[in-house]
Amino acid sequence: MLKLSAFLLLLVLINLSEQKIRITILYESLCPDSSKFINEQLAPCYDSIKDNVDIEFVPYGKATHKNTTAGFKFECQHGPRECELNIHHACGIKYASSDSQKVKFVNCMMREATENNGNNAVTTCTKQTGISFDNVSRCYSGKEGQTLHAGHGDRTETFAPSFIPTILFNNTFDQYNQDRALNNLCSLVNELCLREAYKQLTYYNCNNYCCNCIPYNYQYNYPYGYYYG
Repeated sequence: MLKLSAFLLLLVLINLSEQKIRITILYESLCPDSSKFINEQLAPCYDSIKDNVDIEFVPYGKATHKNTTAGFKFECQHGPRECELNIHHACGIKYASSDSQKVKFVNCMMREATENNGNNAVTTCTKQTGISFDNVSRCYSGKEGQTLHAGHGDRTETFAPSFIPTILFNNTFDQYNQDRALNNLCSLVNELCLREAYKQLTYYNCNNYCCNCIPYNYQYNYPYGYYYG
């Protein structure tokens, strides 16, 4: 019976490798807490979790916007410079070719903003990541950048975050996951993957008339604590 359970768990883990966790990051380009999370949690951790996650960056935070006859008008929590950088972020994210390139670009932009208020950040970060500087500049200077920023505003408002950054997993906010992500993102992602594996293992066992192998109401002792199904 134990061999069967181990085999089923292996099948589930293989299946999970094709089902990624979506991490949505609601942040601001000049927010110290956003910078801390991206520079100290996401970027250092990304290579170890990249096969199990999809990353969605939403650079907007507690900004506001309205559509006028002259175009969108924005007000950002940390002033006009943050609005400018948010739009640069949005354009860089748009023209990145992979999640890995997005993470590197945003990490670079946040680091540059911390060090010198983002001066020359776009030049430095497009060069470091291989994203087209011309595409980002053209996007920023035209309607495309404003439209992207407003779209990020609409996306942010659907969650009405009280704290920036807010980190969502599979489009769901959970305070426990938020707190864990801010302090140990790698550990949390591993926990979420393991949690889903045991859920699916129970499902497969029950479908194979083996519910007694792993009862539906079970308690597993994770490396990170207990999980109840």
